[in-house]
Amino acid sequence: MKSRTWGDSLYIGRTLYQLAFYVLINLIVIAVIQGIIIDTFSALRSGQEELLVSAETKCLLCGDEKFDYENRKKVRTLWYDHIQDEHNIFAFIEFIILIKDKPSEACDEFERYFQRLIEQKNFDEIRALFPKKEVYHELSKTE
Repeated sequence: MKSRTWGDSLYIGRTLYQLAFYVLINLIVIAVIQGIIIDTFSALRSGQEELLVSAETKCLLCGDEKFDYENRKKVRTLWYDHIQDEHNIFAFIEFIILIKDKPSEACDEFERYFQRLIEQKNFDEIRALFPKKEVYHELSKTE
């Protein structure tokens, strides 16, 4: 390719063509990258909002819906009492830490069973067998 100089008749046309190509390509690439970033963040935000709604309307341990407790069709317990007293998530986490850190020799059969479930990372089974608050407090008092 021959080098053009200012006096050449094609110099201005070629320069404008190269500049337009450079600007358009850069604009398109930047727009695509920005679109990907914006879509990713909006998907993360909607996923986080779904998680918050799920946490507010479902029991994290048993999966019961808040609607059932509010209308009292399913049980006679209020939703707040259920998530604070029966299935408190913080008590669940504390229970897992207590069982995980306790030496196997000091455990009874119930606690050893939970230790095996924790080692297998079988949290669905643990949630199903998680004791109510009263049972858990009796267990933690023996420590």
